[in-house]
Amino acid sequence: MIARRMCFAVIVALINKTAFARPTLGDKEWMRRFRELVKTFNTFLEILNEGKFDVSKWNAVRAAWKDVDVG
Repeated sequence: MIARRMCFAVIVALINKTAFARPTLGDKEWMRRFRELVKTFNTFLEILNEGKFDVSKWNAVRAAWKDVDVG
């Protein structure tokens, strides 16, 4: 019974570590997220250049920034 619980705990810990691992600056996953940030920011700027402020686009930029931030 205890061995089963220990195995379950180890499996959950490994899944959490790999599933929620943050990318490191400059690696492939970080670069993918950075490209998404740039695309999202460009979309926001296009609307801003038209003299409009779209809160949903701004929130998308903020969310994309959180994905890129490694600090």
